[in-house]
Amino acid sequence: MRWLNPLKEIFSQPEIVKKTVSAETATAVLLVEVMKMDGKLEPQEEKLLLERLAQHFNLDKEEILKLANEAHTKLDDATDYHQFTRALNQQLSIDEKLALLKSLWMMAAADGHIDAHENHFIRKIADLLHLRQSELIRIKDQVLKSAGMR
Repeated sequence: MRWLNPLKEIFSQPEIVKKTVSAETATAVLLVEVMKMDGKLEPQEEKLLLERLAQHFNLDKEEILKLANEAHTKLDDATDYHQFTRALNQQLSIDEKLALLKSLWMMAAADGHIDAHENHFIRKIADLLHLRQSELIRIKDQVLKSAGMR
């Protein structure tokens, strides 16, 4: 029964932490999801993605392009958003989450229209990030006003 000892050790240890998703990757994935949500990829959305990633993280242009490409791949492999929102909840402050929420609304509004699916998705993500409804509405209104959509 000696062969069971290594297995017992593995299973008796606290849950082995899965490779944690970085805040950069999680942010990029959520932005890419909003970008793809309406079924159309507009050049201004791709440009905005790179701008927002640069705004959130201190990365050079090459790293931002790499991060954007990684986000597309991770999104294709993802089965849900919990791994991303869990990582963001662990790694971001409330102000950083609010900045992400603003970026999500900006991405949704980039083509001049917020699709119902985009709206639903952002509300779902805000809930998973434990953000208040009042914050969600306030930031959405700010983005819409600055985009001339209100």
